Amino acid sequence: MTYTEIYQYLHQSPSKGLTGLDPIDRLAWQTLTLLGERKGFEWWWHEIEADIQDEIFDALRETLQSFYKAPLTHSKAPIDLLLFCPNCFEQHIDQAQPEKNWDNPPHRSHECQHCGIVWRPADVPTNGVATIQTKGQRDGVAFPDYYMHPPERRG
Repeated sequence: MTYTEIYQYLHQSPSKGLTGLDPIDRLAWQTLTLLGERKGFEWWWHEIEADIQDEIFDALRETLQSFYKAPLTHSKAPIDLLLFCPNCFEQHIDQAQPEKNWDNPPHRSHECQHCGIVWRPADVPTNGVATIQTKGQRDGVAFPDYYMHPPERRG
């Protein structure tokens, strides 16, 4: 729908409100409404010719549609992380387990190999690894080494 069509729809059927609109149309309309509430914008918008309003609305819809249809910003490949069980604090290293019919596909929840608790460290697929591959200039000791052998345990 164009801006003009939505404007007419909302004024002809005010009881339906925005609920009858396509989600992208609704989001575009709400965005323009928020802009209209900004000081000085509303008068300017109403001075624009209807066909220009429709063009601006269409551009906004296209932009929103591209974000709506775009894949998530993360890849489908799991992110390698140093994972430690939140229950027993043992390090969790993902690997295939043929005896459990588990070939280690991308996953978000992890089952501790020591105490059996299941937890989700992130909302994206993760892979528990023994070590990470990079080290920054200012990084201190590797986390697993420090975690497994903190200063008070060293001899």
